[in-house]
Order: sequence, then structure tokens, then C-alpha cells
Amino acid sequence: MAGALLFLCAYCANMRPPSGGLEDMYPPLVVESDPPNYTVHFSEDKIVLRFNEFVNVSDVAAEVFISPPFQNTPEIKTRGKLVIISIDEPLHDSTTYSIYFGKAIKDITEGNAMVNYTYVFSTGDKIDSLSVIGEVIDAFTLKPREDVLVMLYEDNNDTIPFDSLPYLVKPAYLTRTTQAGYFILNNLKKEEYMLFALADDNMNSRYEQGEEEAAFCDSLISPLYMAVPVPDSLLMDSLAMIEADTTGFEETEGQLELLYDMGEELTQDVQLDSTELMTEMPVSDSIMQDSIAEEFYTLFMFKEPDSIQRILSSEKPRARMLRFIFRYSAEDVLITPLPPLPGPEWKVEEWNKSFDTLRYYILNESLDTVSLKISLDTLVLDTVDFSLVETEIPQRKKDRKKNQVLKVIFKARSPFDYFKKPVFQSSYPFSTYDFSRFLLMEDMDTLKPNLEIHGQAGRMFSLNNTLKENSNYTLFFPDSVLTDMMGKSNDTTIITFSTNSKEDYGTYRFNILNTSLYDQLLIQLMNEQEVVLREEIITVSGTINWTFLKPGNYMIKAIGDINHNGKWDTGSFLQHLQPEPVVYFPGMIEVRSNWEFEEDWVLEFE
Repeated sequence: MAGALLFLCAYCANMRPPSGGLEDMYPPLVVESDPPNYTVHFSEDKIVLRFNEFVNVSDVAAEVFISPPFQNTPEIKTRGKLVIISIDEPLHDSTTYSIYFGKAIKDITEGNAMVNYTYVFSTGDKIDSLSVIGEVIDAFTLKPREDVLVMLYEDNNDTIPFDSLPYLVKPAYLTRTTQAGYFILNNLKKEEYMLFALADDNMNSRYEQGEEEAAFCDSLISPLYMAVPVPDSLLMDSLAMIEADTTGFEETEGQLELLYDMGEELTQDVQLDSTELMTEMPVSDSIMQDSIAEEFYTLFMFKEPDSIQRILSSEKPRARMLRFIFRYSAEDVLITPLPPLPGPEWKVEEWNKSFDTLRYYILNESLDTVSLKISLDTLVLDTVDFSLVETEIPQRKKDRKKNQVLKVIFKARSPFDYFKKPVFQSSYPFSTYDFSRFLLMEDMDTLKPNLEIHGQAGRMFSLNNTLKENSNYTLFFPDSVLTDMMGKSNDTTIITFSTNSKEDYGTYRFNILNTSLYDQLLIQLMNEQEVVLREEIITVSGTINWTFLKPGNYMIKAIGDINHNGKWDTGSFLQHLQPEPVVYFPGMIEVRSNWEFEEDWVLEFE
């Protein structure tokens, strides 16, 4: 009976009971294999898998993996209900091989994939029976990572340093993670391995640092004993009974659903031929026992930054404006005209907040072309040439007049936050301005606006008057009080906006008790899309008081700021550094209008 129950768990991990309808929702099943799965003393050059329906094999290069890897990719072809694998190279003695099919095998009617089917054989007298289980999660979001490679490397290469193996050679064993991020590597021999995970974007099973995400275990690991697969006649009889008793299927439907939910994720990696069922197999309710809990590995995936500064683009988006985009903050980058131009007055520069994008506004009207050398220390990143002469495009009189007008934009939602400073901007820096001719209306009252130039390039101005709650404002200025570097002046302009009130916001106060080993924490307040809205740094423990929060749901994340640089840092494989730890406050916090809430957070990292 116990054997039959194990079969049901494996069976329903591959087939969910039907819920009605005639649509084919189930993946194909292997009904026979020649030689049989888990064959020992294997010496054939061909493997034939017979399925219960017509199948197709696709994406072999991306989906099919062989552990240990073959020198040559075997030919895999289909013929009706058969999948035929041809082996054209000598195999190692006394070695257990696993052919992992991923999602390559599908039925030809609905395209249902048989997920993670594995064919195992040994050239020796036994099947290796050790396993490694665990999960891969994103180091920053803590979300499971699906479909990433999990690989094991052996320290058996005399010419390549052990830490360089993921860069240069294919692994000894590999598999893919499930939708929930779980993985299981079966049929391993008793060795010490390096455990490594990779988002293999270019599908070459090798780590491209700075281009691909990776995760690793800090130390070598040893697989654990899971099960020795032995054919079991009792389970074969149970299968025959279930296949024959189609009228009584409804009675077991609820039981099968329960077993499916328990075993779905991890048992997807251990599908067996229905005619070669095993008495002992690593299904979820056995591999998650407390006795082996310490052998469950959690890998944190991150993208290691490429430390080399690069210029991603250099362009002229519009007349007399150049834009340079860098990979990282480029405050130390030097841009030099070739040949040198007289004085610094030929341009005005403007950086964005992260200092990875730079704009040049060319003030010198006599320049037809400009050549620039972009360098960092002694390294020349690029040399670029720009033509500053604009091609005349015939335009209608109406359009020509429209393009000669300076426009002022107020980018703000209504109602405006009453405690903030309104900022107005144009496309180019101002060459002249006369703020004395501006007029500000507050409801029915006339005020003198307090205006000043704002920003690095001088193409914005701010209104510094203290705004009242629940009020309507109108900023008026006549034509030609503003002129930009292109010689354009404004038309008569009226900008209106209203303000909200203090009652439109909520306050959230967090008393954080730091029970971790980290003496500096970065606390982030995020919206539901995990966009960071505010950040605070605390040491040991402290209280954070977030005021003027708009109503809605928020998330809170804490980062162990190990190097005290005020930001989250990824890991480094070669330096054996894991990414800085992250933990989320459990659940969303809800902020309501005109409402204050205080909460305690005993913060600890897993």
C-alpha cells in the first residue's frame, strides 16, 4: 500500500486529474524505454523511448542536457510515438549518465510539454544514488527564479583553476529550476562539488561575468543519500489496476489533487517510466524531512557589475544639444574638444540625478562641427564627431511660427503637493529673463511671485512662495519676458494649478529593533511595483517617521549595508562575496488619508 501511495505521488506530479471537457491538457508519458530506464552495464549506441501519443522534440540545444556531458551532442529524432537518441562516442567506465530533457518533448496535438523527464543509465554495475536539492531566489527581490541552470563542478581539471571552471568549461551535472525556483540534482556520485547557478542567456552553459546573472554556494558541498531506484512489481500492478479501473477515477480525484499539490514542484524533476516504477524515489514529502533540512541549499542570484566604465550612447537628439549616456556614474569622466575650443563658454552641461547621463547645450553659434574625446584617467572611451549644422526642412508658415516660440512646461499632477516648490522648465537654457513682469494669483489675491533660476543648465525656474492648502494658483507672464539660447521667446502664458491639504496624507512610524549582525541598515519604502520612494539609514536600531505619504499600499525592505556605502551591493564570485542581505517587512502597509499609524519591526535576516 505504501508503495502504491508513492506511485500516486509521482503519477500526479506529471498528470493533474481531469476536471471535465475533451481538451488534451496532459503531457505525453513514457510507456516503455529500450534499454529500460536505470539500466546498468549500459553498452548500447541507441536509446528508444516509446510514448502514449505522437510527440515532437524541439529546442534540443537549449533544453536537453547530459550529465556528465558528452563530447558531441547526440542525434535526437522522433518517429511517430518514438524518440530515438543516438550515441556516437565512447562512454566512460563505471559512470552514471543522466539525459535531462527539460521541456523538449511535447505532444504534437496541443504542444503539452513533458517537463523535466530524465533518462538514467550506468556503464558500471550500479546507479549513483546521491542528490542535491535547494532553491534559487533573486538576491534583491527574494522572488524565486524559474528556468535557471543549476550546475555542479568537480575539481578534476589539472590545467584550469577551480574557481575558473564556470567561465571556461561545462559542468559535470546540471538541471533547471522549477516555476517556484526549486531544483534537484539526482544520480550523483560521492564527491565534493562546487554548486553554481546561472541565467544562461546565450545558452552556452558558461558564465559571462557582467552579462549574466549567477549564484553560488560559499563552500564545496557533498550530495546526500536519497534513494536507490529498484523496480517494484507491486507498483506495476497498482498502475495496471488504475489504468483498468477508469470508472472509479472520480473516487480518487480528490486524493490525487492533494498529492499533486504536495509533490508538484520537486517531483517534476524525477519522472519515471510507468513500466519501471521505483520503490524509493525522492518526492517532496520525503526530501523535505527534518532529518535532511540542513542539506537544503538556498542560492541568491545576482548580476555582478562589470567594473569597466563604458559609454552606451552619444547622440544629438535636437539642434545644438548633445547627450552622452554612460554605464555607471561618470562624474570622473573627462570630455575634451579636439582641437581645443577657446574658453569654457562654448557649452553648458547638465547631469541627471544618478550622474550617468550628461547633456551639452552648445552656446557657440559659430561652431559647425565639434570633435570630442571621452576619457577616464588614461583610458580613452570614445572619440565622437558631431555636425551642428541643421538641414533646413520646408515648413508651413503656421508650423514655422510655432517652432519659433519658447514653451514653458509645468510637469506636475493636480492637485499639487502644497509643501513642495513648483518648478517650470523649457527645452533650452535661458539667455535672458525678466521675472519682475510675472504675476501670481492665489485664489482672488494678487501676489508678487518669488522666482529664481533652477537647475545646472539654467533652463528651469522655481516658484519659492509658500503655498497654502486647498488653494488655486495662476502664474501669468506676458510675451517676450523669457528668451532661450536659440533666440526663441515666449508668448503670453498662463499656468494654473491647485494644491491639496495635510489631511490628504498619512503618517507611518516604524520602530525598528535590529537583531541582526549588521550595524548599518538601509530601509527602503516602496510602492507595490517595488519602486523605491524613500530611503533611510539607521544604525543598530531606530525610529523612522514617514510623513506626507499618499494613501495606498506600500512595501518596506531592509538591506544589511555591510560596507556602509548607503546602497545595495551585489556579490562577487571570484572574491567569494555574497550579495548584501535583504529582508522584507511581512505584508503590505496601508496608508490612509489623515491617519497616523505606529508599528514595531523586530528585524532579522534569514
